[in-house]
Amino acid sequence: MTIGARRKTWSTDAALPLCTAREFVEPLYKSLLIRAQSLGYAISRPNLTTTNDPALCLLADDGTLIKPRRQSDNRYVFLIDPGTTHVWIRSRHSRPCDYVGPFMDDRRSLGVLVASLSLFSSSGLIDVTSYRQDALLMGWHGCEHPLYRWTDGLAELPLEAFDLKNPALLVIELVLSGPYILNQTQDTSPHISPLEFGEREALFLQ
Repeated sequence: MTIGARRKTWSTDAALPLCTAREFVEPLYKSLLIRAQSLGYAISRPNLTTTNDPALCLLADDGTLIKPRRQSDNRYVFLIDPGTTHVWIRSRHSRPCDYVGPFMDDRRSLGVLVASLSLFSSSGLIDVTSYRQDALLMGWHGCEHPLYRWTDGLAELPLEAFDLKNPALLVIELVLSGPYILNQTQDTSPHISPLEFGEREALFLQ
């Protein structure tokens, strides 16, 4: 063992370049499957049941489930009680490497891709942009697009800046949702376990 040795990387130290792009890996994967079948190996393919329904809902500060009052295509409308300081956007979630195939180098747990968040309150219409501006919000993946952002299935949305003294409507518009795998061990219901919510709520309050 060498102490203080330089950390090696694929880009500068590998004998061959590393490529994980789907257009490169998928043909190799399929050719290996064909080769294995020709040699008499049994190929096991998972029988996946999927849905594009995100089962979108909100969770209040105390973990209370808030279901949509209305839904039209990819737009969901929720009633927010006065005094609410933050909510959590809850949905089903799946990994692209699971529902596309092992040749897909994307192991993120993807919930919904949010296009916009709007708050209708006694003060008027407010464009909620914190989810696009705060890179450290819990439950959100990296900001890959200036307008859209993926949740991981349970994403924090602070509302304290709006000082809600009266009921308000929160409108969530999605760019994309699903597919979600239904016949796997993860909980794909719109409900959240007390442990999962408690862990994130504790981090929020620290």
